[in-house]
Amino acid sequence: TTTVQETKQKTNEEEKVVSIKYFEVKEVEGKKEVELTEEAWKHVVFPMDAHEKIESIISKPFLRSMSYSLHNPNVYPGIGFSYPTNIPERMIDGYTYEHNGDPDEIVDDILEKTKLTRSSSYTVHEYNFSGKRAVLYKSIKDFYRSHLEIYSDKFVYDIRVNYYTDDEISTDEEKDIQEILSFAELLNFDVEVK
Repeated sequence: TTTVQETKQKTNEEEKVVSIKYFEVKEVEGKKEVELTEEAWKHVVFPMDAHEKIESIISKPFLRSMSYSLHNPNVYPGIGFSYPTNIPERMIDGYTYEHNGDPDEIVDDILEKTKLTRSSSYTVHEYNFSGKRAVLYKSIKDFYRSHLEIYSDKFVYDIRVNYYTDDEISTDEEKDIQEILSFAELLNFDVEVK
């Protein structure tokens, strides 16, 4: 049986989890900027040391984007990181955002819909990373970029190679896919917000 003392302790522990702030608004040189808190950085699944493990990545990533609600800093924000590579204007980008569903049902649905509709832009392939199901959208048209979506219980991790230029460039789609898959192996799901 649970005692009143144990119930209070459990309630206090739950309240601690709820009261964690994942970002804060700071004023820097007269402008308001949103920054991840130290606690939020502890839960970043994307690797900060990918430049030591993937040859084409030349430095630590930078925070590219963050989606959040100013009214609720206790909800883990959607974040995006860009990893500079040895090809100018080419980045390996990783984004995370919450999903509301069962990851197995989501992946099964994607695979089933793809079988039924036969896209003319991409093919779909299933992978598994650390027990998390993933879907690789492999481009079969020049205008569509291949990308990988990994589904955990709470989040989607979207990994892609992007070229940030308006110039015509020659890309090696197979190389990009191999780097996306190698990058996905580096994600640390053990630190994910529960």
